[in-house]
Amino acid sequence: MQRFVGVGRWGSPGMGYGLGMMRSVLRGAALPTTTVFGHEGALFGYRTVLWYDPTSRATVVVAYNQLRAMPDTLALRAFNL
Repeated sequence: MQRFVGVGRWGSPGMGYGLGMMRSVLRGAALPTTTVFGHEGALFGYRTVLWYDPTSRATVVVAYNQLRAMPDTLALRAFNL
């Protein structure tokens, strides 16, 4: 059940959405282009991200209790380790 549709103007070109799960393409300096699955969200001063890389079988979860935080930036750094 990995059928995704483009998110149009609300996301990056490498992002797709389906069944409450996002597919994103990570690009980092020390990281080869990697497709991850998960979800990002924000609500009432909280921001979270959960990404799963099926190739390495690694999962990264980041949660902040401030709305201005960028959890995807920290998650990308974790995949670069």
